[in-house]
Amino acid sequence: MECRQVYYQRVYSDRLTFLPIQLETVTREKAASEFLTELGIHQKPVLPKKKNANQISAQSELVEQIAIHIHNLNFNPEAIVDDYIASGRDLDLMQDQRAA
Repeated sequence: MECRQVYYQRVYSDRLTFLPIQLETVTREKAASEFLTELGIHQKPVLPKKKNANQISAQSELVEQIAIHIHNLNFNPEAIVDDYIASGRDLDLMQDQRAA
């Protein structure tokens, strides 16, 4: 998903304004309020009740270990998108349909 986000920002940033919003944070009141403000809406956000929320809180040691593993992956969506675009490919479904 992050690579797709970077790709679309690269391809369409001259025609669209992208807001730096992450789903993981915009579901919290402060971030949701900031998001609405960016859109020019000045009212308190109404967040839906959590569904399928885990009833057990994660152990901080486990969360820390997972964060270390993710960090060690050296995931670089910018480099992945650079390689993808340099290969001549794109995510334009209409172009793929015209070629078929």
